[in-house]
Amino acid sequence: MSEQILPDEIVQRLRNNRSLPTIPAIAVKIVELCRRDDVPLSEVTATLQGDPALAAKLLRFANSAYIGLRSPVTTLTTAVSLLGLINVRTIALSFSLVIEMQRRGFDARLHRLYWRRSLFSAVAARSLARSLGLPLAEEAFVSALLQDIGILALQQILGEEYAQLVTASAGDHARLVAAERARYGYDHSAVSAWMAAEWRLPEMFGRAARSSHAWYDKEGVWPTDAIERAVALSGLVADIWTESGDVASASSQAEQAAARCGIDAVGLAQVLIETANEVPAVASLVNADPGNPAAIQRILDDARESLLALTLRSSEEKQRLEEENRHDGLTGLLNRAALDSMLEDAFHQAGVRREPLSVVFLDIDHFKRVNDRFGHSAGDKVLRAVANAVQSCVRESDAVGRYGGEEVVVLLPRAPVHVAERLAERIRERVAQHPVDVGPGGPVQVTVSLGCASLETRTYMRSQELVNDADEAMYAAKRAGRNRVVVARR
Repeated sequence: MSEQILPDEIVQRLRNNRSLPTIPAIAVKIVELCRRDDVPLSEVTATLQGDPALAAKLLRFANSAYIGLRSPVTTLTTAVSLLGLINVRTIALSFSLVIEMQRRGFDARLHRLYWRRSLFSAVAARSLARSLGLPLAEEAFVSALLQDIGILALQQILGEEYAQLVTASAGDHARLVAAERARYGYDHSAVSAWMAAEWRLPEMFGRAARSSHAWYDKEGVWPTDAIERAVALSGLVADIWTESGDVASASSQAEQAAARCGIDAVGLAQVLIETANEVPAVASLVNADPGNPAAIQRILDDARESLLALTLRSSEEKQRLEEENRHDGLTGLLNRAALDSMLEDAFHQAGVRREPLSVVFLDIDHFKRVNDRFGHSAGDKVLRAVANAVQSCVRESDAVGRYGGEEVVVLLPRAPVHVAERLAERIRERVAQHPVDVGPGGPVQVTVSLGCASLETRTYMRSQELVNDADEAMYAAKRAGRNRVVVARR
């Protein structure tokens, strides 16, 4: 949806309505102080002391389980120092606004609905900001806390007319947004952004409020700013707890939106767990009702269960991908990189334990003729058939890999040279005795030439020298007429 413009009449009514909340002067001054890079903490502390209720809230917050400090904080100066200016500004804005709104006496039911969603949104936005690696997690918290304040403002200036829209939406935030746009041509996020500007809050709060309903726009254009994305997504996360409809549907919508922000299902589950754990502590500090504790616990349990399942699935998928990356896609044998790694390990172990180690190097005879006469698909069938034949002959402790185009290497740990030679002969016979059906043109007689090398035959300084000797022995088999085994002896 394009940027919403509030009608002049609505702006005037908002400005003239004395029941709307205002940011207390103390909180405004704190915001202004926190904009300065060189502000002394003593000046911030002195300002806070002008509002005993806010100062008490700050101390209570510093000593809460949410902060988790080991030693109790007894002075305002210590609290400000430990929390930092960003946290102090967050507390000043959010807590002061809560106190002010409670004092103004808004419609109790609407007030509860607003704060419940705002609390979950704020805590979720902070968690999402962390998940996205953003440095402005507290700004995300305040932005999300303010994103729906336009609901209360519209209720104050439009009265029963707006109350009917809220009632008809039955707790469905998307339905309320759609009804507002259909009736007025704008929704409450535009009012929230206007109020943030009127309060002279940092511009980012207004921008985040204005784009907070991006998910509901038919165009589906999401904000590019990371904090604005976190705030927009936070509302959908909050809907999982506060929507009156299907929790599964709200969760699905949040998961889709999270994917657009670069957060996968595992990351979203972690955000849900953090949100459920942190909301009660924040709610108690602002005297707000987070809703049914059993419902929060149920979703928390579901998120933990999902996270466990997703983590397990992710681990299994990672193992599967790692295993796939170790194997040749055509033959299923180990690929060159995996084989080289195993050879290096086996060579080292053989040296340490003084055990035998042998290698068999295999090459398919006249393989180019098969490709030229029958096509590359026939060549692929021959490769797979030879790979299967080799696999059927080796021991469980042996490793078989595709070394090159039509070359196969067998690694035989703890096998002396005569075992390697006997295995190579068995492979040669197995291949020769089983022609390969390549389709039109009939079965193809396939043979292989094999070379063997072992640590018994000479002293090797590097594992590659062992493979090179087996390769040279294979070429000796080729020169001797093919379809035979040659052992490297020195």
